Amino acid sequence: MWKQKINWIFVAGCGHTGTTLLSTILSESDEIFCNKQENGQFLLYNFFDQEMLIKQYETTAAESKKHLILEKTPRHVWHIDYIQRTLPRSKFILTIREPRATINSLYKRTNNLESSIRRYQDDAIQVLRKLRDKNCIVIRYEDLVDDTENVVSKLCNWVGIRYQNEFFDFYKNESNWFTNGPMTEHEKNRNLQLRKPIYKNEQTWIDDSSSTNITVNEWYEDIGNKIAKSFGYII
Repeated sequence: MWKQKINWIFVAGCGHTGTTLLSTILSESDEIFCNKQENGQFLLYNFFDQEMLIKQYETTAAESKKHLILEKTPRHVWHIDYIQRTLPRSKFILTIREPRATINSLYKRTNNLESSIRRYQDDAIQVLRKLRDKNCIVIRYEDLVDDTENVVSKLCNWVGIRYQNEFFDFYKNESNWFTNGPMTEHEKNRNLQLRKPIYKNEQTWIDDSSSTNITVNEWYEDIGNKIAKSFGYII
């Protein structure tokens, strides 16, 4: 097993809950190495290459004179326990977002309402399981965009890095995410969105078709409602 040589910060959670935005902001730190890829070292298809991938990332980070690695793969939310056993000094920033807003955003991308509901539900419950884990912190997307400076300051204290004004100039950085292969249209759009300053959260999804769909509303009245309350959303 690979012997950990550097501390890791993992950003994970359901897609479309702010993992890329949050990682982009924190990657502006001069103490953090982030290659702006979803490397997925701990996803099952990388199991036999896992040690090599960890070694490569730690070596590159050390060469960059960084003492922290930031790795953003949303689906790592399913592998936190295993990651903790492999890299025991790791910390996890887990993102969450209002259920119907996330499902609406996922649906726009996939055009599959059932899978969007199931993905949000299952990923959100994975986050719920970690609410009392001292090595995990949960960040709501709405707080990140509406109260960015306080959220980032809180994260700096928790991670143990210096607060920098450069965090909020992230949109001026011309480096792109997802450049290890041909970018999908979704990835291209994500990079375009990250070229803009943060704007306050608006509930534009409320008038979209998926928000009034009977299936969504039935789900929300049951499991969705429980998830929302667990994360402090006002019902």
